[in-house]
Amino acid sequence: MPVSYGAPEPGRKKPDPLRPLLLTGYGIGSLGTGILSSVPSLLLLYFMTETLGIAPALAGLGIFIPKIWDMVFDPIMGTISDRTRSRWGHRRPYLFVGGILAALSFGLLFNVPRFQAPRSNLAYVIVVFLLSTTFYSIFSVPYIAMPAELSDESDERTVIVSYRMGFALGGILLGSTLGPVLVTWFGGGRRGYSTMGIVLALISASAMLLTFVTTSFLTLRPREETRLRLWDQVVFALKNRPFFILLAAYVVQMTAVSCLFASLPYFVVYVLGHSESAVGKLLLAMFAAAIVFMPFWVWISGRIGKRSALTASTLMYALAALALTVGGQKYSILLMSGLFVAMGIAFAGLQLMPFSMLTDTIALDFATSGMRREGMFTGLWIAGEKAGLAFGPLIAGGLLSAFGFTLAHGDKAILSSNVLHGIQMGSSIVPATLLAISIIMVRRVRLGRIDGGNPKRFIEAEVSRDA
Repeated sequence: MPVSYGAPEPGRKKPDPLRPLLLTGYGIGSLGTGILSSVPSLLLLYFMTETLGIAPALAGLGIFIPKIWDMVFDPIMGTISDRTRSRWGHRRPYLFVGGILAALSFGLLFNVPRFQAPRSNLAYVIVVFLLSTTFYSIFSVPYIAMPAELSDESDERTVIVSYRMGFALGGILLGSTLGPVLVTWFGGGRRGYSTMGIVLALISASAMLLTFVTTSFLTLRPREETRLRLWDQVVFALKNRPFFILLAAYVVQMTAVSCLFASLPYFVVYVLGHSESAVGKLLLAMFAAAIVFMPFWVWISGRIGKRSALTASTLMYALAALALTVGGQKYSILLMSGLFVAMGIAFAGLQLMPFSMLTDTIALDFATSGMRREGMFTGLWIAGEKAGLAFGPLIAGGLLSAFGFTLAHGDKAILSSNVLHGIQMGSSIVPATLLAISIIMVRRVRLGRIDGGNPKRFIEAEVSRDA
């Protein structure tokens, strides 16, 4: 019989021994999405410039275009999943279809035919990456909407999200560390990237399909039919002030993180003078620390609040990013690993808190409107995330071109100090600046403690404050 984690009966909340197992099954899908999102963010720009011979600015644009399409498609996908009726429910069919096709298109992304012209390589990457991001959205938007439908309690939703984010960090860890290692292990170049893509695609597909199977034992709360047009829903969602400010701050944060990630291989190879596999070692330190400290941020948010926890983690990540410029070429891999451990501790909070606060903004929308629009809000959220992941590589590629990085500079010995400064800008100064800006935005998010038991007090407080 399916197990429900919806609103409990007052005074009768019994612990379910299967709960951790079922939430683990739900969360493991993020192992796949973590791989599919992290590897392109880390390696695609570098792969396009160093292996396919595409100019940095065009390579950044090639990543940007599919992500911008996702900004349009994600809210549409959210509305589709809200309105779907099937024997598998309104979310699960998309976990099956999206999981298979997203993994398949990811494998094809790094298996580029041997075109003679770099522009043909660019066109192939744009088309396949557009398909990959579309199929990724088909899986991820319904998937991420589920926690808001599994519990009416704010703290409980934080726990549910922590399962998903723990596996997401595991997927990011696996993709970011194993990806560069597999490329080197299989000889680098086209062959190395091709094999890496196939191996990680198989792992991702397995994880996402396992979540499809496991979620059959979870019962989502009954939904109410939403009759508003898509555009009207978007307008109403953006009028949810806490959601809008939180989303804007998250876009800025993801821009910072993706800019750092896209610049990191260049920083490691050209500034530190190490091989591509060293990128994996640094990110292993970072994401291992993030996974270990995920429960810490769950605990700390219960003590100081989600907004303060997000502020603290963002500040810590910004300072760690800024430290990359302070040491530069003087850092050894050991010292860099320590720095990335600190960055990983902060990254756990930087990932967990926004998604947990997202579920609170959805609860606020239901309390004020009476409509269930989890898919719509999640679609807008993922669209914002994709925007950040699009702008980051675009900025990184633009900085490389602006500071004089060309294909002829594929040798560290002939790189000018100006080019090295451009790499450090993309990996350190620009991300730290953006994160500082996001802190100002986060401090303007007012959510209080929303829960299914009594959101009325928060709503009355907001009305009183506005008056």
